[in-house]
Amino acid sequence: MTLKGVVEIEAYTSEKKLVLRQVFPLHEWYEQSHPIVDSDDERARLRVSSMQGKQYDDNGDLEQYWSNTYAESGAIMGMRVWRKDGSRQDFHFQS
Repeated sequence: MTLKGVVEIEAYTSEKKLVLRQVFPLHEWYEQSHPIVDSDDERARLRVSSMQGKQYDDNGDLEQYWSNTYAESGAIMGMRVWRKDGSRQDFHFQS
């Protein structure tokens, strides 16, 4: 099955246990709040230590891929983004 016009996310514990896998239509991704993405408390409650996301355009092409790491508190520690054009950006945050 080809994914089109969606964002797919997967969240894992430090033991590499899958906590959540979810697919959102792009309009929902940008217009709504998603607790596991937007809430430090929710990530801490679920013991999320990493999350990956893939964004597909309406043709099913991968537009970007991102990978985040989180502290035990749920606060974001780092983010790496790869884009369709081959560029990559790294972000580091203080918790």
